[in-house]
Amino acid sequence: MLKILRSVTLSLLIWLAGSIVVGVAACFVLDVVPHKYFSPPLAYAIWGVLGVFVGLFHFGFSQSQIKGTDGISDWTSVDEAKKIGGQIVFLTGLLLATMSAVFYPLFWSSQSNLEVLFLVVPDNMGVSLTFFVAILAATAFTNNLFSPSEKPR
Repeated sequence: MLKILRSVTLSLLIWLAGSIVVGVAACFVLDVVPHKYFSPPLAYAIWGVLGVFVGLFHFGFSQSQIKGTDGISDWTSVDEAKKIGGQIVFLTGLLLATMSAVFYPLFWSSQSNLEVLFLVVPDNMGVSLTFFVAILAATAFTNNLFSPSEKPR
């Protein structure tokens, strides 16, 4: 279980850091460049799409870390694969909920009017929660999509 926790945490932090840099850059460009069609829903769409990609890549990366070098060590049976996939989804949700609990008193509880104009993670509560829910949903979807099914008898 410790190996799974370590790999899920490492994977999530790596993908979060990379995607937050990309998302902030995209929001910065759209905010600075005069664009008459920029609106807050566009920022939510940027972070939602980034969240989906982070969830997909995060599940694949943490799954490959858990598998080991031979690629088959922990995934030999259907029950074991579903158990480990479920643990990845559960730990991802737990880590995202923990980050939300930490971000609330730091960033979200004292939101000013200036922060509403620059919608980035983790400064803005709305886009952060959109981003986190998209990550968790994509991770759960990927788990269901790539979990092995039982062979018919």
